Amino acid sequence: MRRKISYILSCFLLTQIIFNVSKGQTTENINRLKQIIKSADSVVLISHQSEFVNPDEIADKTDTVKDYKIWDNGKINRQVIIESQLLLDSDKINLSKILLRQVLKKRLQFAECDDPQHSIIIYKKNKQSYIDICFGCRRIHTSTDIEFSESYLDERKWQQLESFFKRKGLIKIFKEQNL
Repeated sequence: MRRKISYILSCFLLTQIIFNVSKGQTTENINRLKQIIKSADSVVLISHQSEFVNPDEIADKTDTVKDYKIWDNGKINRQVIIESQLLLDSDKINLSKILLRQVLKKRLQFAECDDPQHSIIIYKKNKQSYIDICFGCRRIHTSTDIEFSESYLDERKWQQLESFFKRKGLIKIFKEQNL
């Protein structure tokens, strides 16, 4: 009897986790992100070094692994940027269309590497917002003012977002990783 109750409880908890992970975009989150991008003074795509650097691979041994962090007190560490591209207004609209399109089919996927090497930086009145992207394992991290998670992205969105970065010329890391 205990096993049966434990099994039922486990199934219930797993169902709740899957529901919460895949419930999709809320109208509030969609409108908020749309407004953040639309009203931004500028939006920049970047590719950057991995935060997971082997100290033995650092050319200048006086550098520390700490120097490879992308964010330092909410500000971008410009030393780790490899490529960047400022988006035109039409590009901002296209980016919004990719990110905010309704999720069609979502599957649960656990992070493998969680090593973002691409970002969308949104500037508004000397404030930075960001979406860090790991195309390798399909994970994202955002600044606290953006409520957006990988559960809002299906495979088609991931492919469109990756193509968008490549079309904007941010290709070095993709080439290095054969993506």
